[in-house]
Amino acid sequence: MKEARVLVGVPIPCDFRADARVVGMLESWRSYKDVTTYYPATSSAAEGQDKIVQFAMHMQPRPTHILFCDYDVLARPTTLAKLIAHDKDIISGVYPINRKGFIYWCCSKEVPFSPMPIDELPDNLFKAACPSNGIMLAKMEVFDKIQWPYWDEEKQVGGIKLGHDLYFFKKAREAGYDLWIDPKLKCNHFKTVDLLGIAKNYAKGKTK
Repeated sequence: MKEARVLVGVPIPCDFRADARVVGMLESWRSYKDVTTYYPATSSAAEGQDKIVQFAMHMQPRPTHILFCDYDVLARPTTLAKLIAHDKDIISGVYPINRKGFIYWCCSKEVPFSPMPIDELPDNLFKAACPSNGIMLAKMEVFDKIQWPYWDEEKQVGGIKLGHDLYFFKKAREAGYDLWIDPKLKCNHFKTVDLLGIAKNYAKGKTK
C-alpha cells in the first residue's frame, strides 16, 4: 500500500450495533503499517463523522487520510489500498441503495442528488457531484481548508433541504475539490428490504 497514515472511522449507533463482517474487514487492515480504527458511538452519522475528524486532528502522528465507512457497508480486502493509490483528495467506492423498492448506486453526477441507475455506472474513474459518503477516503488537508461544521443539515419548512452528507460534498466543491468515484470498488450494503416488492417492480419493467 502506498505510504500513508490512515484513520478508518466508523460512526455506529449508541447501542453499538454494527455488522460483524464489516468490523472484521476493517480490523484486518490494522495489519497494514500506520492504519488505526475508530468507532465513535453517537446518535447521528453527522456527529460521528465530526468526532472522527476531531480524533484524527489530535492523533500523534497525525494521519494523512481518513477513510469514512458506514457500519453496514462492507468493503473488499483491497479497497483501502486502491483508494489510496489513486492519490485523490476525496474519492469513494460505490454501494447499492434501495429507493422505494428500486436499486440504485449511492452516488450522483449532478445536483440535486439523483441516485445513479444500476445499469448506468461508468467503467472507469469518474467525477461526481455527490460520491458515496459510506465508503469515502479524504486527505486530512481537506479538513484544514474547509470550515467547520463539516457535516450539517440545511432545513426548510416541512423538512430537510440538504442532508448532512450532501452538505459536506457541497462545501468540498465550493472549496475547489473534485469528488471522484472508482466504480470498480463495489461494496456490499446490508439492509432489511422488501424483496417481494422489489421483485414485483422489476417484473413490471419499471426503472423509476
